[in-house]
Amino acid sequence: MFTICLVLSPNPFFLPSFFLLPFFFLLPSSKILATSASEKLINSFGFQLDQKNWISGVYILPVGWKKNLIAINQLPVIPETLWLRILGKGKTQELAILELVDLSPENPFKNLALEQVSIWRTNLEIKQDLTNEERELIMNLSPAYLKWREDVRQEGRQEGRQEG
Repeated sequence: MFTICLVLSPNPFFLPSFFLLPFFFLLPSSKILATSASEKLINSFGFQLDQKNWISGVYILPVGWKKNLIAINQLPVIPETLWLRILGKGKTQELAILELVDLSPENPFKNLALEQVSIWRTNLEIKQDLTNEERELIMNLSPAYLKWREDVRQEGRQEGRQEG
């Protein structure tokens, strides 16, 4: 079982584009995001791994097709892939969320990323009749939500002390 999202716009997830991988927009092509991709799936469509020009987890079709497949669970654990790994599933997503929470407070993207993940979690929580997959997603997003909420409270306390 796999999930595929065909990316047709530069920013399909309504997130700041600096969260997306630098290589994501190098070619004028569609990107297919898959939380996982089996060898059978990859081979049946003719995708090839080009390790000379791409990182692991990024598969290409011949240039005329202008399509790339990004298997999120196969991406290397590096800062440049963090946001895409957060969009993954299961352990890939869980570890990426923990990595986000552990980012340095000086990281310019941390607070914004935590806020976006918190909004995502909140939107899921208000939905009726959650599936098991959605419940798991809420659990995976919870550490980032709790960290963001604590940071916001701390910021409010500091502002209160300065004004009071």
